[in-house]
Amino acid sequence: MVLIDKMERILAVCEFHGECEKVIQKVLEIGSEGDFVYILYFIPSKMHETIDKKAHTMIKGEAKKVLQTCIEKIRKEEISCKGKIKRGNAFSAMKKIVNKYKSTLIIIGYDKKGLFSHYSMEELMQKIADIASIPVMVVK
Repeated sequence: MVLIDKMERILAVCEFHGECEKVIQKVLEIGSEGDFVYILYFIPSKMHETIDKKAHTMIKGEAKKVLQTCIEKIRKEEISCKGKIKRGNAFSAMKKIVNKYKSTLIIIGYDKKGLFSHYSMEELMQKIADIASIPVMVVK
């Protein structure tokens, strides 16, 4: 009998205030050649409302650099990867990506000051379980 490794389709969720590096490190520990990773990098909506155009451009530019660095790091390990910078409803965006790419695992960064800080880790995992019936890993 030949066992065939199942290809993982990982949704990695990072945010501007969080440490995306830890999420990517976990992706690299779990992922392997032939897997697919989609990175959703969130910039909080309130940030857009409270800053001027120049600061907005600077933050978006920094976010693009971070996202591109993460994508390159994952591709270096011969893992397919795409990514997008988003703002707005994180759960809605996650649901769309999970369905579009048929994700098999979500790895999400959690920071006390971040996008999901008003949820406990248990509440966050439950909220994600409500939108996607796949395993969730929270990285602190």
